[in-house]
Amino acid sequence: MHCLLNILNKNYQIQDVYSAKLSTGEKVKFEDADSTRVRLGGRFSYAVNERLTPYAGLAWEHEFDGKAKARTNGYDIDAPKLKGDTGIAEFGLVLKPAATSPLSLDLGVQGYAGRREGVTGNLRVQYEF
Repeated sequence: MHCLLNILNKNYQIQDVYSAKLSTGEKVKFEDADSTRVRLGGRFSYAVNERLTPYAGLAWEHEFDGKAKARTNGYDIDAPKLKGDTGIAEFGLVLKPAATSPLSLDLGVQGYAGRREGVTGNLRVQYEF
């Protein structure tokens, strides 16, 4: 049995400028996007055997004042408000082909509710030397 408590995780993210062309032919220019978040949470995992370890986690995340800007045809597009709180739940499995294998496979899913909403999944293959 293993319990990991992530007391404080601060994330500062900057996205560079880029452009895209819509199917209507209009060009949209996305300006810099800044985001500062803090996350508090934990993960619980339990090794069922030497090859299978399921895990579950819960976290709370606060976005202080994320800003994303875009323009089209010389006009500003209303920026989404990113400030607020989000609850995050995750569930997953870590699988190993053999107990002594340096190879593992992590399959997980995360659900978001609050300011950010949705579901994401991940697949990670890891080889330890």
